[in-house]
Amino acid sequence: MIDVSAGWAGVVTEHRAELVRIAESRLSRGADAEDVLHEVLLRVLRSGRGIDAVGAPMAYLRRAVANECVSNWRRSAHDVLVEVMPDQYADGFAESCLDRLAVRRALTVLTERQRRVVVLTVLDDRADHEVALLLGVTAVTVRTTRRRALARLRAELVDQPVAAAA
Repeated sequence: MIDVSAGWAGVVTEHRAELVRIAESRLSRGADAEDVLHEVLLRVLRSGRGIDAVGAPMAYLRRAVANECVSNWRRSAHDVLVEVMPDQYADGFAESCLDRLAVRRALTVLTERQRRVVVLTVLDDRADHEVALLLGVTAVTVRTTRRRALARLRAELVDQPVAAAA
């Protein structure tokens, strides 16, 4: 059982607005400030430390609120806030996954150089002369390799069942 001492209750009653303001200034959502203050007060009261054991109770509470704000931020740093949670996956999600798997399988038939040329020119959108410098070949070789690699990918994808046909 938590013993609510008159000392802590007096300090919190007198300085509650300031403590909430401190929490609000450190948190991205002001609604969490009350929760932080509540958590700090519970911790202080559960510890059993009386107000006499703390030299400067308001400074102690300010520091505790600031520390709890940091802890709260660390806990929620990985949360992604969205306006509406989708109940189902978006339309076409499964089909796009199957398409990506088919392309990934098709890429395995390319040589290492062909894959690198496709990645650098098509995905990274680099110029042919830049890719040629990176790979140590001529720009003509880059164009030829890309043309052959894309033709091979097209042929491979035609042979594989895609999501639209499935």
